[in-house]
Amino acid sequence: MLIAEETRLAKQDGRIARLVELALAETTIAICSHNPQPAARHFVRAIGLAARRRIIRPFRDRAETIAGLVNETKATAWGFALDEERKFFFEICNGLPLTNSFLVDHLDQLQGDNPLLETPTARELQLLSLIEAGLSNQQLADRLNLSVATVKWTSTTCTPSSACRAARQRWHVPER
Repeated sequence: MLIAEETRLAKQDGRIARLVELALAETTIAICSHNPQPAARHFVRAIGLAARRRIIRPFRDRAETIAGLVNETKATAWGFALDEERKFFFEICNGLPLTNSFLVDHLDQLQGDNPLLETPTARELQLLSLIEAGLSNQQLADRLNLSVATVKWTSTTCTPSSACRAARQRWHVPER
């Protein structure tokens, strides 16, 4: 509860560096509680907050903890939506003792335009191409033998941080 209150106050006062520190504290707590998914989520939030303002010190102060998280997480799990976030993550990772060979081999992709994201499945690509064709949710459901709820869920899970975003941009498909 203390972190939540501190976060509220830091947001209210516009103290971004403090928000980064608190997100990293939540990352550490989640790691110590053996909850890697929330830890990764908090870490990504910290990166998003810190990237624009180049707030590096809190990451350096927790380098060992962050290295453990990064080494234990699949490279495809770091779904940064912005190039700025990916490049900042690359910069942070450069100073870490990384043993995740897949991530180490693919870190240079973070500097370029290609995010480390999962490739859309054939079914997702099929759905996106039908969305591009202008079909309604009901038409998509009928065409793909799915329920309307499944179509809506699938199209909304193609979030800005997923590879579906890249596919949508390639095909100029509007967000749903």
